[in-house]
Parts: sequence; C-alpha cells; structure tokens
Amino acid sequence: MKLLIKMKDKTKYSLPEQTKKLLEAGRYKDCFTLLRRRLTETPLPGALNQIYQNESTYKYMLDYFSRGLADPGREAMLAEIRQSLFDIAQRIDKDASATDSPEIFFSTLRMCRLRPADLKTALDKVKELKAMADLALAAEQYPDSVMSQIETEEEKIFNILWTSDGLTSDDYKTVNEAIKNNTLPFTTASLCISAMGLSLMRYYSRDAFIALIDLSKDENIGISARALTTLILTLSNWPTEVADDSRVMEALETLPDIEGMPKKIRDVVKTTVRTRDTDRVSRKMQRDVIPGLMQFGPDIIQRLKKTSEEASFADLEANPEWEELLRNSGLEEKLRELTEMQSDGADVMMVAFSNLKSFPFFRQVRNWFLPFTVQHPMLRKLHTIDDEGVTSLLEMSGLMCDSDKYSFAFSLASMPDSQRKMVLSQMQAQTEQMKEQMKELQTLKAGAEYEDELTRYSRDLYRFHKLYPKRGEFPDPFAKALDFSVIPVISSIMKSADEVAPIAEFYFKRGYYADALPLLQTVASESAASPHVWEKIGFCLEKAPNGNSEAIEAYMKAQLFNPDSRWIAKRLGISYRRAGDFRNAVEYLQMARPDDGAFDRNLSLLIADTLADSGKWEESLNELYRVDYETPDDPEVIRRMAKCAFHMSDLDKAEKSMKRISNIDLTESDYRLMGHIAFLKKDLAEATRLYRLTVRPNDEKRLWKSQILSDIDILTSLGASRSDLTLLLESIAYSIE
Repeated sequence: MKLLIKMKDKTKYSLPEQTKKLLEAGRYKDCFTLLRRRLTETPLPGALNQIYQNESTYKYMLDYFSRGLADPGREAMLAEIRQSLFDIAQRIDKDASATDSPEIFFSTLRMCRLRPADLKTALDKVKELKAMADLALAAEQYPDSVMSQIETEEEKIFNILWTSDGLTSDDYKTVNEAIKNNTLPFTTASLCISAMGLSLMRYYSRDAFIALIDLSKDENIGISARALTTLILTLSNWPTEVADDSRVMEALETLPDIEGMPKKIRDVVKTTVRTRDTDRVSRKMQRDVIPGLMQFGPDIIQRLKKTSEEASFADLEANPEWEELLRNSGLEEKLRELTEMQSDGADVMMVAFSNLKSFPFFRQVRNWFLPFTVQHPMLRKLHTIDDEGVTSLLEMSGLMCDSDKYSFAFSLASMPDSQRKMVLSQMQAQTEQMKEQMKELQTLKAGAEYEDELTRYSRDLYRFHKLYPKRGEFPDPFAKALDFSVIPVISSIMKSADEVAPIAEFYFKRGYYADALPLLQTVASESAASPHVWEKIGFCLEKAPNGNSEAIEAYMKAQLFNPDSRWIAKRLGISYRRAGDFRNAVEYLQMARPDDGAFDRNLSLLIADTLADSGKWEESLNELYRVDYETPDDPEVIRRMAKCAFHMSDLDKAEKSMKRISNIDLTESDYRLMGHIAFLKKDLAEATRLYRLTVRPNDEKRLWKSQILSDIDILTSLGASRSDLTLLLESIAYSIE
C-alpha cells in the first residue's frame, strides 16, 4: 500500500498520489497549478510562497535549457523541487484529513493539536522519572506512581512522533541524543523508534529517515535492531523519494562502510521474509497440525499410560516400542511437521496468542510495540501473586515476542485463583529446566543475540498489522514481499547471487512462486546457474498467468544440463499441453516414462488426456486400456474409456463401459453421455429418461438444456439430427414443468 492515503472519495487519488504522478510524467507546471488550487481549500502558512519560489527556480532552469546552456546542477535542482512539492502535497493532505477523518491517526492528530505537548519537556520528564524509578527498584520498592507517570509521558512522546506534526530536524536530534546517551528507559526509546516507523509508513519525512539511520548504528542491540528493521521496512515504501533526497542518500551510503552493518542488513531482510510467512504457518497449524494433535493426542496418551503411568509427550521419543503406535496414529508426522517449522524459524506462537489480544492494554497503538517489563502499571496484580518464577520466565529472551508476553501475563492475572495456582505450579516446575535450555541455546548461538532481537521485534510488528482491530487504517509492510532490489543502497548489499539464492529458495519451498521468480531470475543472470535454478524458474512461470511459453523456454535450458531428466520432460509436456501444442506435449510426456517400463498411473492418464485433447481418441483409449488393466474398476478411468469409444462412434463399447459403473452414484455428466448414446441409437425413450436425470431442481436458466446442446456439433458429426435433438429437448422441457 504505497502512498494510498485516500481522500473521502475513494475513487480519486490522494493529493500526494496526484502530485507524484504529475512529477513522474514531467508535468511540473500542472503540479504547481494543482497545489495552488488545493491551497485555496486548505491554506498552509508559507506553502504558497514555497510554490512560487519553486516555480521561479523551475522557469530559470527551463530558460537555461531552451538556450542550450550547460547546467550541471539541473538534476539535483529538479530533485529538490520534487521533494519540496511532494512535501507540500503531504502537508495539505494531512491538514485536510485532520478536520474530520475518523481514522485513529487523524483523531490522534486532532487531540495533539487540541492539547499540545512539548517533545523536549516530555523527554526530560521521562529522564527524571527514570532516575526516581531506578532508586526505588534499588531499594526493592515497586515505583507504582512513577511508572504510571512514565507511561503518561511515553504516550505523549509516541503520539508526537507518530503524527509528526510540525516536527523539525532539531526535534529528531533531541530524541536521538536522549536515546544514544542512554538517559531514557529502553521502553521509551523503543516506542520512539516504532512511532517514527508508523509515521513513515504514511508520510515521507527526511528528518525521520536520517534519525533512524543514525539509531541503526547504536551500540545497544535492542535499539539498533528496532531502528534498522523500521528503516528497511519504511525505505521499501518510498524508494523513489529516497533516491531523490540527497541528504537521506548521503546518510544511507554510510551504512555499508560500518563494520558488521552489511550482515545486519541481510539479517533484517531475511527476518522480514520469514516473518511474512507467519500467515501460512498459522493456517497450516490451525487446519492440519493442531486438529491432528487434538484428534490423536488423548487416545495416544491413554494407550501409552498402559505401558507407563508417567508417560507424556515429552517422553514419546524415549521408548522405541512406541514408535509404531505413533506412526500408525499419524501423530508422528504431525510432530515432525511442527518440529521442522520451529527449526526453520517459523512463528508457531501466533496461533496460540492471536486470540489473546482483546485486553484493554492492546487498545492503545503504542502498547503493541512496547518492550515487556514486569514494572508496567497494568501488571500490578502479577506482582502480588508471583514469587518471581513467572516474571523471571517472562523476562527470559527467546521464548516469546513482547506482545505475546503481555498477552500471557494479562491472561495469567485474569485467571481464577485455583486455575492460576495450577498453571503457576506447572510453570515453576519447568522454569529451571527452561532456563538451563536457554543457557545451552545461547551458548550454541553465540553472537546471535541481534538476530533474536530482530525476530522478536518483527513478530511484534506482524501482530500489530495483522491483529490490531483498526489495522486496515495502517499500510501493512507484510502484505507483499519485501522488494529489496528497489531500495537505494540496500539493494547493493543484497545483489549477489549468494545473498539472493537463500531467499528465493525460502519463497519457492513455501509456495510463494510469484515472489521467488524474480529472485531466481537474478540468480540465473548473475551466476553460472545450475539446472535446478532453471527448473524452479520454469515451475514458477507455470504458476504465473500466461507464463507457459516462458516456462517452456526455462525448462529447455534446464534440459540442456540434464537431458535425461524425466521430471523436466514431464513439466515440458504439461506446459506444451497448456499452450495447446498437443503434439509436443505427447512427445515429452512419452519421454517421461520410466526407463524400466514401470507403470506410472498419473503419467499414463496425463498422456491419455492429452491424446484425447488432440482428437486422437483411439490412441487415448489404448493408453487407458493399460491403466484399466493395472488399476481395474476405477470409475474415472472407465469414464474416460467410454468417452473415447463415444467419439470413435463405437456406441456399443461406450455403453458397455458406462454399465461397468452403473452401480455407483452417477454424475450429471454420466447421465448426459449415456443420454447421447441412447439418442444416437434412436432409443428416444431411454434418451429422454437419461436426459431428465441431468435436470437440477429450480433450474430456471435451463442449464441442463444448454449443456446438452453444447455437444451438438459432436452429436451431428456422429450422425445425429439437430432438429430431432431440439424436438426431444422441447418435449423434456414441457414434461418437467
């Protein structure tokens, strides 16, 4: 959703969109006129003078150009004009929408204007409160009122940076200095970054981008990870505007030279790609894995307990005698799928916590991005019921993202005492074991703290954009694949085949073929591509609209590397068939047969269907004879045999085939074919009976009739009378009234 800030009339482009389109088309004069006209409706202090100054500069530039004078600064000048005009368009759009738009962004903006707060004052207040809270905690006292005051000031700061109303570069510098000097609580610093991100997803801001670039270099892992993730997601929303902005580009170009920064950028891209897969993982969990576990779980446990009264899912791998039981139940496969998804970094927690976001805490936008802290004022109750077991577990890194930790904490606090005590006792028994496991994991993943921070923050962002009740009012950075190839500077870091290939493989493996295709093509163009790359390109093109001809070309390249591949031959046959080239389709499908002559049912049916498509009914029938021999009494095969015999005008053979499946529930198509056979045999009574069986109840459009008539050309070619069929159908029409 790029620049889709719509006006009240949803059929029109927003002013920023109109401005962008005019500037891209080189229609600067029309753009000046448009903005001047809109300023009469929504006046902005100083904006009209800016437009006249830009237009004057533009006229001088045109004069130089028309006289053929050299102007080395022309492109830079045009870029500055575009930047200035686009900024004015955004400000007009914001002011116009702020009047009465019901969206939460504009209602927050109206509140900020109604009750203005000073950003520096709020930051200074938080610094002061932080010092007081630190003293109280050092004395083992809970700073209840202080934390509430911090929350109030954080709300002001978040809303000021989110709505970015009238902020200057000095304001952003003030925020960055406070964060980098470590004088703010981590929660406040994190909220500042998230607020800038939400603002940039809606409106372009040079100063906000420069601030995020600066914070992405911070030594604090949490600050750097949040800033860099936010930076890359928002840069992908404004690639052309960033490329036009010399100051942002200058700041961006410093990143690749910082030690370790290219790896961090690659990690952000990979994490974003993984996070976007959460929806697919959640669907699979809900539709397949969890129902499978629920179906088999209780039965398995009861049966296992006959062997050991202390059996649990944690013990399932300990006893080899249970393996067959698990395998036969299907539970083994479900557990393997779950383990594979977790090892791939899939967000399997989304399913568990997606229904726990209805607490009042989550009504506030900022709270979706708030780092977890047990000192939060809304978690007071947790302090009275916990002996540090749960809070220490929640504060452990790596288990859950911050949003899910709050969900769990609020759920725990809202439970009845008896249920809560049971949960606490179970958790406390496992806490020490989990701590040990976390220590071992951290040892194995030494240096991976940054990646863990990226993962947790990306999941917080994903939950907001997918679960927040008013999420439709916010541009969703996860709605489509992150196109890092268009992001200035970032694209140069992610351009090599070694960097692109793993992401392409990730998309391909999970069925995101449209997203995998351009990346695979990049790999193929920038390296000596293996045949597998061309195979995957061909498969992606097969899935693309009108991609058959290109798929064939890709498979042909793959076949040069591996001419004996049956898989490539089969895909070529399928692609040629879709393209309507049945001769080549059959040829390649025949090449896909096993060398040892082994029977491949699916391939044989595909060959038979392709022969039928090309009108070679006898050859198709011969192929079907073998399938019928190898897998007898298959209704789908018998139907195909009957159809072939019918088209060959062998009505007796067609009728004999249909009688073989007369003992099953026949379809409308079956009755229609049998009716055709009876009609061609001049058995009008039987044809009438069979045709009537194709009539559906309440068929006001008489689809039964049009479907029969759709075969009129075939019937007439086999000797039927068109007029006789018309009369018969008229007779049936009267009889069913």
